[in-house]
Amino acid sequence: VLGIVATAAFQLLVIRRLGPEGFGLLAAYLALINVASIGSSAVRSSVAVGAARSDLQPTGKRDRTLRESLVYGLLFAAAVTIMLLTGAYASWFAGLLVAVSVLPYFVFARAQGLMQGNHKVTRVLVWSTGAQMAQLLLALIALRLGAGWIGVLAATALVAVLGALLSTGDARRLGLISTVRPFEPVAMRALVITIAFTWLIGMDVTGVQQVSSAACAGEYGAVVSLVKVAFLI
Repeated sequence: VLGIVATAAFQLLVIRRLGPEGFGLLAAYLALINVASIGSSAVRSSVAVGAARSDLQPTGKRDRTLRESLVYGLLFAAAVTIMLLTGAYASWFAGLLVAVSVLPYFVFARAQGLMQGNHKVTRVLVWSTGAQMAQLLLALIALRLGAGWIGVLAATALVAVLGALLSTGDARRLGLISTVRPFEPVAMRALVITIAFTWLIGMDVTGVQQVSSAACAGEYGAVVSLVKVAFLI
């Protein structure tokens, strides 16, 4: 519940503080991060299955899922970089913040998968809810300091990096492993399908920004965000 409230509050307060034009710029970049966030859930599910399997039938195999999550994250970051090179996004600095943000999401999902597969559901909830509340708090601080939409994007990147590092350290301290084979075809298909579907339903904000004014794109992004908040509630 706290996570839902934090996510809803983040959307509503950012819209209110930035206004249509600023939020329109932010929403286009957040859409990319959301694709990585939701797409990485496929990694989390795959790792959780492997962790549960190793818990039931210890095999002594090494855990290679960290390498797998890093590869997926790097590929996604490379895709964002290519989009910047083609001129799809106006701000290079904002694009680099997105590239920095997307890789940790896959590492964070891997750590959560390890906890979920080892029956530590409460820990998963603590990490996911904590990340959402930290994003809200840092975004408010950035807005308070006058950093604008770039500051909110930087806060999102910082939460992603810290969440990945700290949750991975927590999983390692607990000795959690997953013996699932890296890059299994089923997991890769699930990842591609999830990312493609999320891209289709989430990149409309970016498309509107490309063909209309910043104010119009911001108003559209605000309406879409309000609809998403309604679904969350």
